[in-house]
Amino acid sequence: MAVERSAWLVILLAVTACAGPASGPEAVSAIAPCLPSAVSAQFFFWPVVGLRTVAVPTEDGKPEEASWVLYRRGHAAVAAMWIRSDLVAVDPEVDTDRPEWIDLSLVMVVKGELVLRRQPEAPCRWARWIHSEVRNR
Repeated sequence: MAVERSAWLVILLAVTACAGPASGPEAVSAIAPCLPSAVSAQFFFWPVVGLRTVAVPTEDGKPEEASWVLYRRGHAAVAAMWIRSDLVAVDPEVDTDRPEWIDLSLVMVVKGELVLRRQPEAPCRWARWIHSEVRNR
C-alpha cells in the first residue's frame, strides 16, 4: 500500500511540475525535466496507462524504489523511470528493441545494471543504454 501511494505521489509530482500556462513546445521545455534531444516533452501531458515499481540499487548497495510510468496517446507510447522527482530513464520507443535513454548524471551502469549515484553529477547527461555498454549521443 505504501509503495502504491509513493508511486502515485511521483506521478502527481510529475504532473504538477508540468502543469501550468504552457502554450507551446518552448513553454513545455521550460517546465519539464531535462530530456534527451531526440525526445519531446509533450508526452508528460499524455495519459498514464501503466505503472510498475522496481528496485534500483544505490552505490551503497541499498535498493531505492523507482517507478516505471507508461504514458500513451493513440498508438504512441513513452516509458519513463522516476526515482523520487528525478527522471533517470526514458524509452520513447517502447514497442521497439531500441535501447532506452539513461541520465548518466543520476545513474551509472555497473555489471550491466543501473546503479543510482550517491551524488548526482553535472545534470542532463543522456546516453543510450545498450545493456552491455552505454553510448553517448
